[in-house]
Amino acid sequence: MFAFQPPPTEAAAEAVEPGYWETTSRVMGVPRTERRCIRADQVAQFMQGPHNHNYVCTYPVRVVTNGAIRLEGSCKSHHSAPVPVSGHGTFTATTFHMEARVVTHVAGVDIPVHATTDARRISDDCPPGS
Repeated sequence: MFAFQPPPTEAAAEAVEPGYWETTSRVMGVPRTERRCIRADQVAQFMQGPHNHNYVCTYPVRVVTNGAIRLEGSCKSHHSAPVPVSGHGTFTATTFHMEARVVTHVAGVDIPVHATTDARRISDDCPPGS
């Protein structure tokens, strides 16, 4: 099990704030940074856990409280079987950090993959068109 501590410098948040966010994801150490607008109606979706247009994830275990998040579930691409994923992290109204472990199957061998996501809110307002 994971032990969670809320971030000590701010009161624990229950969700991130809407705004313009910069997110850096690292899978096996390879970084990918993107900026995106998170509107007020998208905050709940953001807090439901990592996902994108390449894969769909379901998290039967999703605990979000007092600035901590824990996820357990599986992810599936359009052409693959589901693979187990678990993650834990912390967040404030303006920051988000997640450590995740995915187990992929290659030639009958389980290969654990470590991934991280770090995000920070860089502006209250989103640029036009974002």
